[in-house]
Amino acid sequence: MKDFDNIRNVSDITDVSIGALDRMNSFTFRDLYKNMLKTHPEIRLDVHTRHSREIYTMMESHVLDIGFVSTLLPV
Repeated sequence: MKDFDNIRNVSDITDVSIGALDRMNSFTFRDLYKNMLKTHPEIRLDVHTRHSREIYTMMESHVLDIGFVSTLLPV
């Protein structure tokens, strides 16, 4: 997992792509996202609301930098 303070990009703006379930994005992380955008103007958040299985797929294909799921992927 990438730490926000350690993410660096060639440009002044760093894109961070986050995937989470609807309730996480809407309630749990809403204030975190707002605070992050206020305190770190050099970061541009790309927030995706998806189901757990879709988040796993997006993580595997490197579409997301960070993913939050509610269920473990079956082995």
